[in-house]
Amino acid sequence: MNCLYQTKRISDLKEKMLSSKRYASIEQARIITRVYQENEKLSIPKKRALSLKAALEELEISVENEELIVGNRTKGVRYGVVFPESGCSWINQEFETLPTRPQDQFLVKEEDIKEFREKIYPYWKEKSLEETAQNALEQIKEKKYKEELIEAGINENNIKAYGFAFEGKNVLILD
Repeated sequence: MNCLYQTKRISDLKEKMLSSKRYASIEQARIITRVYQENEKLSIPKKRALSLKAALEELEISVENEELIVGNRTKGVRYGVVFPESGCSWINQEFETLPTRPQDQFLVKEEDIKEFREKIYPYWKEKSLEETAQNALEQIKEKKYKEELIEAGINENNIKAYGFAFEGKNVLILD
């Protein structure tokens, strides 16, 4: 890769990107949470669409002088996005360790941790995909589907618990 020619513009962009501090950004999480709260009665697909619209209209972005094609998910070149709809319990548990962990270190602003824990995380508790999937796995265990399949002669190594469908928080498996 070092033998490839780079223009000054590309070298400058690369240097800027590699030397930039990495931060965890809660900006998108803030927008998504607000839109979901304002539209509780709408379906999830409609809330997702409105969240995307709001994010595209409201997210702060930066445009570097050297860029010919512009746009990013955050204002920082190397910021990490917190996306609560898929799950955020892990980030809640790891905020303080993000700057010092061995891989993918991110700086975190204290005010962002405070806002996340007071306003964003409480809203998503038991509403994210993470919790819905965990709830479904617990229902599968409670209904002992694995045991029934083994009794029916299915090899235990061929049984996977991740191919389920659910409606809200209820697993949809026919008895």
